[in-house]
Amino acid sequence: MKAKRLPSTLISSLLLIVLTAGTAFAQSSASVYSGIEKGDFRPGYSSSSIWKMGAEAHTAGYFYGGKTYLTGAFSFEQMNGKDMFTSMFINPGYYPIDVLEFTPGDKTLQTYRFSGGIRHQVASAWRIGGDIAFTSQNFAKRKDIRHTNYGLDLSLAPKLIYTTPAGTSFGLSLLYRKTSESIEAEQVGAATADTYMAFFDKGLRYGTLQAWDGAGIHLSESGVGRLPVREFSYGLGVHFAQSAWGVSSDVSYQRTRGFVGEKDYDWYRFPGHKVEADASWRRNWDCGWHSVLRFHFAWRGQRLEESVIDKVSSGGITLPEVYAWNLVSRRRQTQFAPTLLLQPRYGTLRTIRLGYAAMIMDEQASPSYPYTDRWHAAMHRLQGAVVLRPGGCRIPSRFTLTLGGKVLWANDFEQGLEPAADAPGTDALTPESVPTRLTSDWVRKHEYMTASAAGLDGTLRYEFVSLKGLYLSLDGAWLHAYRVHYLNGKNRFTATLRLGYDF
Repeated sequence: MKAKRLPSTLISSLLLIVLTAGTAFAQSSASVYSGIEKGDFRPGYSSSSIWKMGAEAHTAGYFYGGKTYLTGAFSFEQMNGKDMFTSMFINPGYYPIDVLEFTPGDKTLQTYRFSGGIRHQVASAWRIGGDIAFTSQNFAKRKDIRHTNYGLDLSLAPKLIYTTPAGTSFGLSLLYRKTSESIEAEQVGAATADTYMAFFDKGLRYGTLQAWDGAGIHLSESGVGRLPVREFSYGLGVHFAQSAWGVSSDVSYQRTRGFVGEKDYDWYRFPGHKVEADASWRRNWDCGWHSVLRFHFAWRGQRLEESVIDKVSSGGITLPEVYAWNLVSRRRQTQFAPTLLLQPRYGTLRTIRLGYAAMIMDEQASPSYPYTDRWHAAMHRLQGAVVLRPGGCRIPSRFTLTLGGKVLWANDFEQGLEPAADAPGTDALTPESVPTRLTSDWVRKHEYMTASAAGLDGTLRYEFVSLKGLYLSLDGAWLHAYRVHYLNGKNRFTATLRLGYDF
């Protein structure tokens, strides 16, 4: 595991905090934490026992007489999980492919995150700036099939903002993002059909089941000794805000291009589109309450195409040549989430949060021409929370209590393998043509995503009087699922202890 970047990055982040702390206006904080997760209501790739620890620091402040605004944040987290297997990816489900293995073992994940932003007033009505976010992750399993993953995520967004004397702002931003992940796998001993198997998922758990170093798994191939995946996003964002009305909105569109493979060996490609929109409305009411209504919308469409590739030799040189691309799966995801925030000016009740979120998924796999399978699901979450802080302005409280709850439910249907509507007449699938499906894992994944569940969560924060800004907080959450048949349990518990300082 590579951890040499931690000291220099942490020093840079702390230096940024010190610099902004001396400005005319600054808000900074730093904290360290440790937490656990327990329970068997979990996806197949997760663990029944997870331990994690980390550190965070973030700051925001004005420079140069209030004309330049800077933000910065850094975090590091290490996660250790017991008896983890199935998906070998760091973030299963983000890419349209997956690779699964079947030997439980302990895994370690290290995550480094850095982000920063700048806004500078170049004229009375014009501001320029930009945002950057960078994430680096190292993931390792030390039991056969053992693997080491390296993940990177970089996004850039230069911005131009114009503000009228009436307080109306218009903004334009260019968007760029690159994500990549590579899996380096190895084993001890011989790979046979009876020992180390792996499954390459092309959608809805249809795919190829072979020994882990087989040609259809792509973990170990001549010329490419690992499984590399990368995705590029390019787009444009627009911003509108009116301070007198209390409204703000951001809309963006991005075109994506993804590839599996390298050195001209692109086994798969996955082009797509993304649309995101965020809007908010703020208002101070005559009764002394402050309210914020937010709305988030996101849509993503993506298709996965497999190459018909061959190695062509000419003049003693062997090069890959792609003859065609076949569509093997596609997916569409739609999310929308309204949230209401209410804040009274005085009293023990400080905040009320109410929210609803829905995700609609539509996935289609074409594992064997002309047959296709389709899965459609709508998943819903209703949640709420209150923040309580006893005491008044003369007797400030040392404690802040947050209590919340949520309810999850879903409905879905699966079509099953059927011939395409425009396909010529065909006979039923023969045993030789039935596509390979990892049915047991699909059943567990489906049940976890669509199970009805209810949960409670809370945070108790204590602020030390002897050193203003120093606090200690304890977070806890419990989730219970109903009518679970294939998963190993119905409950999931989490707890996190954090020590931080605001200055």
